[in-house]
Amino acid sequence: MKNLIKIFCLVALIILVWLGATVWRPALYQLSLEILKKNGNHPVVTQPAATVPTVSEQTGASQVFKWFYRNQEYSLELKLSWQLYQEYLNSPKTYEYYGDLPNNWHEDFYGMFLKPRAGDQSVSYLAGELRRLAAAAKLNADETVELAMTFVQAIPYDATRNAKTDHARYPVETLYHQQGICSDKTFLAVALLRALGYGAAIFDFPDINHSAAGIQCPAADSLANSGYCYIETTNFFPIGFLPSVDAVEQDVLGQARGSSGQFDKVFDAAVLGQIEIYQASDGQQYQGLPRIKDRVNLAQALELGTAKDKEVLDAWQAPINSKLLEVNKADDRLKECQTSGRLSGCQGEVNAYNQAAGEYNQLVDNYRLRTKLYNDKVGQYNSLLKEFYPNK
Repeated sequence: MKNLIKIFCLVALIILVWLGATVWRPALYQLSLEILKKNGNHPVVTQPAATVPTVSEQTGASQVFKWFYRNQEYSLELKLSWQLYQEYLNSPKTYEYYGDLPNNWHEDFYGMFLKPRAGDQSVSYLAGELRRLAAAAKLNADETVELAMTFVQAIPYDATRNAKTDHARYPVETLYHQQGICSDKTFLAVALLRALGYGAAIFDFPDINHSAAGIQCPAADSLANSGYCYIETTNFFPIGFLPSVDAVEQDVLGQARGSSGQFDKVFDAAVLGQIEIYQASDGQQYQGLPRIKDRVNLAQALELGTAKDKEVLDAWQAPINSKLLEVNKADDRLKECQTSGRLSGCQGEVNAYNQAAGEYNQLVDNYRLRTKLYNDKVGQYNSLLKEFYPNK
C-alpha cells in the first residue's frame, strides 16, 4: 500500500510540473508591416505621344483627347477643318513693322494669334464640349475652368521644337497637331478661357524665357497683384501653382517642373523674375485659389507630420528587435529546461518567457497602431499629390 501511495504521489507531481511548464505562452506577433512611401517631387508627366490625325482635304482631322481631372478620366473628340488648318498654317508667324519698333508690339503680335479667322468656331465648340462634360460631372464654375485647363495641360509638350527659335502656332494648329510648346499652349489656354467667359491674359517672363496663361481672379489671390492668377500650360499644375526654375540655366528648361521642395515655393513669384502682362481682358473671375491654398496647407502639414512619424517608427525598430532577442533567449532557456528531464524548476523559465513575450507583443501592438496612423496620413498625402499632379 505504501508503494502504491508513493507511485500516486510521483505521478501527481509529474502532472503538476507538466501543468506548470505549459502555462500560457503568447504567440509572437510577426513584425512584417508594409509602410507606405510618400510620393516624390512633382514628376515630369509622361504624356502620351501625339496621335497622328486622320486627315483628308474633305473631312479634315479627327482628334481624340484624353486627360485626367481629380483622378477622373475625361475624353472628347474634335473634328478640325483641313482648309482652316491650312489657313492658319500659312498665316504670319512673325511681327512685321516699318520704322521704329512700336512700344506695344507684344500686344499686336500676341493678338494676331488670338484672333480667330472668319467662320472658325473650333475653340468655341471646344468650350461647349467642356461645359457639357462638366455638367455631366456636376462641376461648378471654378471646377469647369479647372477641367478646361487640365485639358490644355494634357496636350503633350513638343520637345522637338525650341521655344527660343521656333515660331509659335495658332490654337487650331496646336489642337490639330495635339502637341505644342509653352507659347502654343498659352495661346490656346487664353482663347479657351475667353470662350468660357473668363477674363484672361498672357504672362511673359523674359528672365526665364517662359510664358503662361492668366485667368482673372481677385487681386489678393493673383500673381504679383496683377488681377490674374497664374496657369502653367506645359505640365499638370493647379491654377496658381508656379514652376521651379533651374538654378544654373535660369530657365524652366522647356516643360515646367515642380519645385524641389514639393510645396514650399509653389506660390513664390520671385522665382519667375520680371513679369510682363499682355492681351489682358475682363470677364468672369476665378474664385478657386483659396480652396487650393487650403489644400496645399493640408499637404504641407501632412508632409511635416509624416516625416516626424517616420522618425518615431524608425526609432521603435531598435527596442522591438532588442525585446525579440530577449524573447528568443528566454525561449531557448525554457526549451533547455523542458528537455533536461528535470521534474520541477521550469516555472521560472516559463514566467520569464511569458513576461518577455507579453512585453514584445505590446511593443508590436503599439508599432502596428502607429504604422496604421502613419500609412493613413501618407495615403491622404499621396491622394492630394495625385489631385494636384495627375500622373496619367
